[in-house]
Amino acid sequence: MRVWEVDDVKAMPGDMVREQDFIMRLRHRHRQGVPYLVVNITFASIAALHADLELKERLQRQLAEATKQQGAELHFMSNGDGFVVAPLAGGRPRAETIERITAAVTCPETGGDAAAQLIHVYELPGGYPQIRERSNHYIEAARAASQIGSANPSPELALQSDSVRGPLTVWTLNQIEKLFEEIDIRRYVRHQPIYRHAGGEWQVAGAEYFVAVDELKRERFPRLDIRTPERLFMELCSALDHRLLNQFADRPESLAAGMINLNIAVESVLGAPFAKFTKAVPVERRRQIGFEINRGDLLLNLDTTLTAIDLLRQEKFQVTLDALHPALLTYLNVAKFDADYYKIRVSKDVIAPLSDPGVLQAMQALPREKIIFYRCDNEAALDIGRKLGVELFQGWLIDDLMAEEEKK
Repeated sequence: MRVWEVDDVKAMPGDMVREQDFIMRLRHRHRQGVPYLVVNITFASIAALHADLELKERLQRQLAEATKQQGAELHFMSNGDGFVVAPLAGGRPRAETIERITAAVTCPETGGDAAAQLIHVYELPGGYPQIRERSNHYIEAARAASQIGSANPSPELALQSDSVRGPLTVWTLNQIEKLFEEIDIRRYVRHQPIYRHAGGEWQVAGAEYFVAVDELKRERFPRLDIRTPERLFMELCSALDHRLLNQFADRPESLAAGMINLNIAVESVLGAPFAKFTKAVPVERRRQIGFEINRGDLLLNLDTTLTAIDLLRQEKFQVTLDALHPALLTYLNVAKFDADYYKIRVSKDVIAPLSDPGVLQAMQALPREKIIFYRCDNEAALDIGRKLGVELFQGWLIDDLMAEEEKK
């Protein structure tokens, strides 16, 4: 994560990371001279939220979602209050942003008038002194709290504390990364088979391996909402990738036998842990290992994704493009990417586009042996796949079919 500058926060205690991160970003925005809307949401001012942590967490999640929809940044302070920073350039409606933020944190417990009690509105660059005064309040509060919380003996105990309830912060992410150094991430690795249907029979063709993030959360940091904010969740995923690759590199024999796919972020392919992993795994074994690159990485980080694919090819690994929505195939020619497989989602919630002539035509243009229908949880998807000549399937419906076969 980029740190802008630290000149006037050097004296802060080391665990005041949330406030430091916000101030650094605030100063950067101010020096840009670009107009920004800054909204301070003071959850701590509502007495009812002190006793009802579940309600507070729900409002924080709603605020995170509203912030995301507005294309804004959300920064939580140590006491749970938040700052939303939204760009005003390009004609972005100021009133609409405030209205959506207010709606997200309005409920009977807040008195039905969240705008008056919770919302404090400022603008950059002119309102910078007032915003800094507000942030100084949180610095002093965090400094006082740090004296109480500094005795936590380990990241594991810190992450089990009630004080970490709510969305991810830079501080809690730092504690999680320290925790990863103490535990074996491989114990949370799970797998789901990929089956080939040929000649009227089902056979196991390989398996996808992934970290059971929800199980890891439930055991190690149950009070955290790890999926918000999204930028810190992606940092968490990257940290998981690095730790997992390092542990497999230390013990390559612990990799499952046969054809396997590993989920990984594209940035992780370009890092030192991947280089260490590659060096530890013989070339002949690499030919049986594939890396699944998510559609999100492909669309958001195209140049990085292409570089990662080239590197995977160079090191003799297989490449799978993952999480392809059927409708996306009519807009993106995935066959242009140098991939061994294309995983197309066919769950009930996205089954409708599979009947669209344009989608069917796009799938027919792909090599059948490279298509994997995944999240196959309905007979309709299975029927469409067979008619198209698709042989590879993954999902609980196929798992159930195989389980029934084993019982016979």
